[in-house]
Amino acid sequence: MTEQELRDQVWGPYRFSSDAAGVDDHGREVAQLPLVLGHGRVLSMSRTPLPHWTSGPDVWFNEHEGKPVRLMLLCERAGYRTWRIVWEGLADRPEDHGHVEHTA
Repeated sequence: MTEQELRDQVWGPYRFSSDAAGVDDHGREVAQLPLVLGHGRVLSMSRTPLPHWTSGPDVWFNEHEGKPVRLMLLCERAGYRTWRIVWEGLADRPEDHGHVEHTA
């Protein structure tokens, strides 16, 4: 493995799907976007591809099974300090295609 491969790897079971506008090449971040009060934006997540240096999918995914997926949103508005919103949800079983549900 190279240093670049280590930097590029998303170190978790899910990444943002590349089909959404503004998602970086690795599925780690989404570009800043304006939101209108009462409206949102849907972003999907997919399983992170296994790094070629792992011993197998069981080891990689079992490490994260039953643990929450956490997302952090950095929010900005003119005249206010930047604030963070942390969201936590549970991932379905792998046979459910990696769907992530909110657990609020």
